[in-house]
Amino acid sequence: MASQTPPYKELVSEPVHVELPRPILGLFHQARGEVKISGAGRRLGVIEHPPAIGLRPVQLRVAGRRMRLDRPDDATLGERLAALATTFFGFPQRRRVWRAGAGIATEIRETTESRDRLTGSFQIEDEDYQVVCVPYTRAARAYNRQLFSPRGLLAEMERSEFKLHEFFLTPHKPLRLDVLAVAVHLMFWLSTPGGAGGGGPGGAGGGGGGGDGGGGC
Repeated sequence: MASQTPPYKELVSEPVHVELPRPILGLFHQARGEVKISGAGRRLGVIEHPPAIGLRPVQLRVAGRRMRLDRPDDATLGERLAALATTFFGFPQRRRVWRAGAGIATEIRETTESRDRLTGSFQIEDEDYQVVCVPYTRAARAYNRQLFSPRGLLAEMERSEFKLHEFFLTPHKPLRLDVLAVAVHLMFWLSTPGGAGGGGPGGAGGGGGGGDGGGGC
């Protein structure tokens, strides 16, 4: 009997709606809660931020899989100090892992070298993915966000014209559900300061603020 494909490997080809937590008193970077990912009239996934920094890790839930954001096991003290230094003197080269149960689903890496082009990468089942965020207006700190792989441009995200905390992601090629969810998180994580605080919307130890008037996932 053929084994069933896990639900988190389901392919998504229709446009996806992404809703970030609403601003609190206009300060987006202080908003915490759930980033909701939905499409075709149903919930596809949730990125959950704890109500208080350090209370528990950021979690990502899609059908058949629950992941939590954490530091990699091989993160050295020198690496952590270097990441802190780049927060003030350069571009942060952050690393985090998405843990699923006792294993690691993927590692996300920030590879940004210029404020004019924020980049990050991850790998799932031997396929490499790259997220690119290019600011289109410095005043609003808003970004054009794209997902690439060796197969070319996979998806693009645009902000809603009517609601600043809502976005639409359009796949150009079918995407696995878990790949889509990790990419959505990374698209906002890159636009947060590297290391502000211990576990803000940018992730465990990743900080809050930044991106589209502040705040990312």
